Amino acid sequence: MNFRPKPSWPTLPLRFHQFLVLAGFRPSIATIFRSLIIAPIGSTLPSIVEAARILSNHTFSPCYVILSDGFSTLVMEKDQHISYVRSSPSFIVQTNHDIFLWQAQNRLADHDGSPFPVPQLNPYPAPPSGSAYNGPGVFEKYQQYWSREDSIDRYNSLLEKWMAIPKGIGTKPSAEIEDVKSWIRSEPVGNTQTHFMCLMDPVKGEIRWLERGKEEAYV
Repeated sequence: MNFRPKPSWPTLPLRFHQFLVLAGFRPSIATIFRSLIIAPIGSTLPSIVEAARILSNHTFSPCYVILSDGFSTLVMEKDQHISYVRSSPSFIVQTNHDIFLWQAQNRLADHDGSPFPVPQLNPYPAPPSGSAYNGPGVFEKYQQYWSREDSIDRYNSLLEKWMAIPKGIGTKPSAEIEDVKSWIRSEPVGNTQTHFMCLMDPVKGEIRWLERGKEEAYV
């Protein structure tokens, strides 16, 4: 789960929902997730499709949710009352911006393995031409624009690496663990704001690799 920076519902209903959670009238996100990953005695855990349905029926703060069982992966763009769900049996990417509607409108999917003919647009006002990213006051004024650009760059970087995998006759493209490590470490995916990187195995329930971000970025 990760923070979703651009919810589609107004601020006031969001704050009211957060008040209801703090006051104990609505369950928190942690409570909802706990019920999905810790099965009561004598019962079994829901499938990722069932889990997505349960999450869709709950009200909680806007976020991105990724569910995987090792055979298929679902990505949810969750809002107060709406959930957009993408899925793939092989490859899917979610960074810090909404992707579902753009892909749905253009009939695209991450695992297609071909260049997307329609680029993603940045809905935020762009800084004046020639403005430096770190110019005085520029980043603060246009932070939403730069954050969206960074997220699109990370998304495109991973997609390009997936498309670059050689495809054999009658075989599906696949990436080894060392390949994926390299993808995550390389810029713009791995950068000075990266806290940590990890690879998780949903079949075995293991963290296969864990690495902290660059220490000098926090000095």
